[in-house]
Amino acid sequence: MDSQELDSEINEAIVEWLSKVDGNLSIAQLVEAVRMESEEFSRKIARADCILTPRNRLKSLLRLIGKNTELIHDAMLQDTLRRIDSSIRNAPPKLTPWASEFLHHTHENQLPVCMISNTGWISSTSVKQVFSDLGLTEFFAGWLFSGDGYRPKPNPEMFHAALSDLELTEHEVIHIGDQGKTDGVGAIAAGIRPIIIGNPCRESEASGGAAIADSMLFVTSLKDAWARIIYAVRQGEF
Repeated sequence: MDSQELDSEINEAIVEWLSKVDGNLSIAQLVEAVRMESEEFSRKIARADCILTPRNRLKSLLRLIGKNTELIHDAMLQDTLRRIDSSIRNAPPKLTPWASEFLHHTHENQLPVCMISNTGWISSTSVKQVFSDLGLTEFFAGWLFSGDGYRPKPNPEMFHAALSDLELTEHEVIHIGDQGKTDGVGAIAAGIRPIIIGNPCRESEASGGAAIADSMLFVTSLKDAWARIIYAVRQGEF
């Protein structure tokens, strides 16, 4: 996904909202508050011990600029969240290369796919709409998003929920992701084999060391991941 353009749209919407909440702060000060909240959000993702919703993030921003969150009307929060959500339409994300082919192959081979995603500012409804616009929603058997009340990856909560929704055991599932520190570590914690699209050296350091990374299978593309899945199926690993 082309996250830079989308992030720019989102940040612009948030700064505009904050300027209406507190007209005494400069744009530079508001931008800095957004940056600080983003860093704090990343730290919370790494800890994976709390539920992170867009509404909670807005309230964190208000506290950063010294505002009492109880004085902000709910309608104003809702309007802002809708504006942020519209960013995904202004800067629609690009699919990972070979994603469409991958989904068609899994569908043809009757392999159910469940999306597990750490959502930051964008709602699950808008993410699903992107895939609907691309004509790809029929290829998903389930959708799980941290913004809908789940603890984010690497917490195994969404992985366990996916197993329950799909009515499968951890030994019957492979998780594919692009970040060892969230996808890989979370899958391993849930007892699921992870395939990580990325550089093993970089992901090993980010994931907490070689010992953890050794439990991950690294590939260079989604096409390679599909080849590994087909191999596992033919070897009777499922």
